[in-house]
Parts: sequence; C-alpha cells; structure tokens
Amino acid sequence: MHRFRILRIVLMIAAIFAAGIGIGYRFIQPPVPDVTLKVLGKEGTVISADVVVAYYDRELHLTEAQKQNLHLVAAEFVQKLSTTQPRTRERFDVFRTYFPKVRALLEGDQLPKFDELTKRHRARMDRSPE
Repeated sequence: MHRFRILRIVLMIAAIFAAGIGIGYRFIQPPVPDVTLKVLGKEGTVISADVVVAYYDRELHLTEAQKQNLHLVAAEFVQKLSTTQPRTRERFDVFRTYFPKVRALLEGDQLPKFDELTKRHRARMDRSPE
C-alpha cells in the first residue's frame, strides 16, 4: 500500500509538470527577435526602426496600419544600413532602394510631403563626399 501511494504521488507530480509545460507552450508567446538594430547617425544620433517610424509619423501623420508596415520596412532598412560604412556608395544605394518602398505605403495626400522629404535627403547625399 505504501508503494502505491508513492507511485501515485510521483505520477501526479509528473502530470502537473507536463500540464505546466503544455500550458506554457499554448499560452506564452515566443519572444520576438529584436529587430531594432541601432546605427549611429550623423552627430552620434541613434537610428532605429522606431526612430524612422516616429520621424515619418511626425512629418506625414501616418495611420496605425502604415506605422506597422513601415516598421517592418524600416527594420530591414536599418539592418542593411548597419552593414555599410558611412558616406559610401553602398549606403547611398540602401537609401535609394528604401525610398520607393516607403512611398508605396503612403496615400495620395501624403505623397507630396514625402517627395519633398526625399528630395532633401537626396540633396544631402549628393553633397556628401564619398
């Protein structure tokens, strides 16, 4: 009788442990990889996907859906940017491929303002020594 009681306790502990693991996998979301790579910008400013989204939101008044989509595009942009050296042709090419992707996310009334911002950025890139 004593062995049966010990076996029953061990089986209950194992069942509780297995249930905890099963519930954990079911309800706890896996961690999202950190896509906020940070690149030091001009004058030591930090550039991350969040900073890019905040900048465009301030200038263009983005919707929530646009912010979410832009965050994905900006994360990819910052990751590519982090692999290039400042003021090089490679880095400018990353910028040039990034602008059309952002433009595709915008609506008609936001496009003129975005084109003006892009024009200013391109002018700075053209003035920058390589």
